[in-house]
Amino acid sequence: MDKDPRSAPEDADLVWRRQLRDRRTNDVVELLARRRELAGLNPWADLVSEGVAWTA
Repeated sequence: MDKDPRSAPEDADLVWRRQLRDRRTNDVVELLARRRELAGLNPWADLVSEGVAWTA
């Protein structure tokens, strides 16, 4: 009737991975928003930013 105790760590790991994924996604979205604010200030930074965007 009870859950298998071995499944608890796996469930906790899945929850942790989802939270980490969500946090990383949020960080990328914030970084892209900041990049838009700073676009045009430094041509080299714009070049690097575009290069990274194409590899993502």
